[in-house]
Amino acid sequence: MVTSPSGRPEEKESSATEAVRQERMDATMLRSALKVVDPKDALCPADSCLYKVDDRSLYFDDSHLSVYGALYVAPMLEPCFAVD
Repeated sequence: MVTSPSGRPEEKESSATEAVRQERMDATMLRSALKVVDPKDALCPADSCLYKVDDRSLYFDDSHLSVYGALYVAPMLEPCFAVD
């Protein structure tokens, strides 16, 4: 169980559900020029998800990133904007 930014407990996605989601993203990328980036890798690096970094909130509310949160995940989005 993980804690949402509001402090409410939330169930973490099951590994089976996550595997299906990853397979779908991979298949989509193979069929198109679409680049898929999942900020979960930056926001949930271990068994729990971050809601603060350097004592600054990553979220504006329960499910929307704050400006700081957006800046935190921005580096992983850069490949989406690269011109091949």
